[in-house]
Amino acid sequence: MVTIPDAIATGTTGATNGLMTAADKQKLNGIASGAEVNQNAFSNVKVGSTTVAADTKTDTLELVAGGATIITPDATNDKITISSTDQSVTAVGNHYTPATDSSAEKDASGGTATQLPTSSTGALVQVVTGVQMDAKGHVTGVVSKGLWSPNSTYSNESLGNGYGTCATAEATAAKTATLSNYALVKNGYVSIKFTYGLCANATLNINSKGAKSIFIDGAAVTATTAKRVLAGDIATFVYDGTQYQFVCTDHHERKFDINYRASDNALVFTKKFGMAS
Repeated sequence: MVTIPDAIATGTTGATNGLMTAADKQKLNGIASGAEVNQNAFSNVKVGSTTVAADTKTDTLELVAGGATIITPDATNDKITISSTDQSVTAVGNHYTPATDSSAEKDASGGTATQLPTSSTGALVQVVTGVQMDAKGHVTGVVSKGLWSPNSTYSNESLGNGYGTCATAEATAAKTATLSNYALVKNGYVSIKFTYGLCANATLNINSKGAKSIFIDGAAVTATTAKRVLAGDIATFVYDGTQYQFVCTDHHERKFDINYRASDNALVFTKKFGMAS
């Protein structure tokens, strides 16, 4: 007679020896030959706020190339390469690309002279011959513009700084001028081209808005300070609410000519000195 120890006669608990139960045998039958311990894997892939979840234990995640993307699979070496179709992107720093020309424009810092438009009316760099100003003297728009003419000289007068014209005789103190769309407002700037020079105690009346004293260096015009504005000068003033305060003239402070030289496509600036004595 064979006696089975009690520890073996009862089912095993996992901590002690014993007989295998039917449930244990069923679990063992579910293990494939050569099976290994499970390893960690992702069941979800999150892209931004969207989560792509696996629908089955052996679901397949597909990678689809976008418009400018190339996806190259390498099944032999178990790798996937993602690249872009636009791999050669160049840009010119600190410059612009014109609306109608086919190449990027450059200035001296970019290595070449700026291409000036002589035939393309849609080009960005054109000659502005007149501007529109608001009541405070701020430029609000372009009245007229044109193309550069080869080997032509442009003065800052012809480039249109929004000035009026005064043709009052030099000896007449009451100067009058006209300027389209001008409004007399405090702190407003205005430029006037004088056919003749100033005289002592000169006043200025623009568009019949009222005669206002012209002040140079904070005082009424004297015979000496009148020489600051000579015949043909464009003088700029700011209205302080009482007088026209003199700011500067083209004659000796910012007079220059611009020449477009077609031979090398360059702009030549010529400063004109000659202060009134």
